[in-house]
Amino acid sequence: MMNQEDIIRMAREAGFSEQDGIITGGVSDLERFAELIAAAERKAIGFDKAELWIKRINDAVLAEREACAEAAADAVAFNGGTVQMEAHVRQAIRARSEK
Repeated sequence: MMNQEDIIRMAREAGFSEQDGIITGGVSDLERFAELIAAAERKAIGFDKAELWIKRINDAVLAEREACAEAAADAVAFNGGTVQMEAHVRQAIRARSEK
């Protein structure tokens, strides 16, 4: 959790300045400040790690889908299916990633 010192530090890092109790800065400073706050919050909740795990899970799902497409097409071929049937089965399974 951020405290007042953290917020002041990030505001200064973003480009804001203070003189006689008046804080000044531009739109770009405000945008940078928002980015710094968002990054600190992501870090605090471990969001960066969550993104990594989500990517790993998605990669595993795609790899499994590809393996299923290959296995299904092999089964069609083994049971006397045509090349067109094999291609259709592969395409149908791979298309599931678009849903």
